[in-house]
Amino acid sequence: MRVCVVLFLFSPFLLGDYLAKMIHKRSGVLIVLHELIQIWHGRHEFYLRCGLRLSTVCLSFFYFVAVLVVVFFFFFFFSLAAVFVVFFVVVVVVVLLSWVQKMAYSRKELRAVQDRLEYVERREKEREQDLYEQLKSMQLELSQMQGNFTSAENECRQEISRLQREWQKATAAAKEAQKKAENIWRDLILEERERLVTEHQQRERERFDSLHHVVESLADELARLSDIAAATRTGNSQLSSRVEQELERHRLWLKQHKREESEFLKLFEETCTQLQDALRHERRAREESMNRIEKLLTRRGVDSATALASNFHRF
Repeated sequence: MRVCVVLFLFSPFLLGDYLAKMIHKRSGVLIVLHELIQIWHGRHEFYLRCGLRLSTVCLSFFYFVAVLVVVFFFFFFFSLAAVFVVFFVVVVVVVLLSWVQKMAYSRKELRAVQDRLEYVERREKEREQDLYEQLKSMQLELSQMQGNFTSAENECRQEISRLQREWQKATAAAKEAQKKAENIWRDLILEERERLVTEHQQRERERFDSLHHVVESLADELARLSDIAAATRTGNSQLSSRVEQELERHRLWLKQHKREESEFLKLFEETCTQLQDALRHERRAREESMNRIEKLLTRRGVDSATALASNFHRF
């Protein structure tokens, strides 16, 4: 019987590994017994891993020694039933003390958790306040930026409208100037054409008058020669020498007149050719001038559009 009691008392030491596995699933007596087993086997590093305090270890060791003393005292001096009763009472006391200690630890942990929770809540409130202030500052900056953007947009719209009005005025002025230039150029062309026609008519009239005068003089000479020939046919011998001289002079005059006539015809052809060349040159110059004016007006329109685009880009 004593051997059974001893085995019953020392069974926790024999089942140390099993109790070590059950330490995370049980509480109370198993924790105390596991601490006693670790003290008995000398495994002090277990307390470092589990984070147990030295006071808990000392208290558990004290409970173990008290239990051993009480058990052996009643085992040697009293009956076996008393031993079991005392052992049961001691175990109940140890369990109650362990439960009280565990509740104290739980209360401390709960207080620590509450403190931590209050700290976290306080930090969250501070952070929320900071975020709210940042949000207000960002909203203020956003409103300021929106106001600046609105003012800048209004200025840009006013500038665009002003540039559009200037562009319309410049376009109207350019069209009016183009029309004036076209009218002036048309008037110049008409005046030049009238001048050329007048000069040509005057030259033709002068040439016709000179040719008519030459023809009249030639007719007079022919009449005079016919008279001389008639007088010659009458047999007037006295005038033969004079007639011959006059005929010779008339032949010379005819040769000179033919030469002058050929020169006049040649000059007339050259004049007509020069006049045609002048008219052709004048027509070509008029076309070149019109093309030059059109290019100049086109370039002026492109330059004004480019200047408008550059001014718009500058603003």
